[in-house]
Amino acid sequence: MQGHVLSDLNSRRGRVQGTDTVDPGVQKITALVPTVKIQRYAVDLRSLTAGRGRFRAEHDHYDVMPPNLVDKMVMAKAG
Repeated sequence: MQGHVLSDLNSRRGRVQGTDTVDPGVQKITALVPTVKIQRYAVDLRSLTAGRGRFRAEHDHYDVMPPNLVDKMVMAKAG
């Protein structure tokens, strides 16, 4: 299931920092993901992992918004 989780994190603009084996069959993935992209992640992760996945989130830093999202925001405000 690790591949599915990594793919999902990438689709959420996540940057994987590393993976570790915690116990046999248990992987820990460390990633930086924009907060807006993980607001309902607990539900999505449980779906991806058949109810076995868990996650913990904490604020790490602010980052520059990608230009395509800035444009989208500006257009939404103007429209």
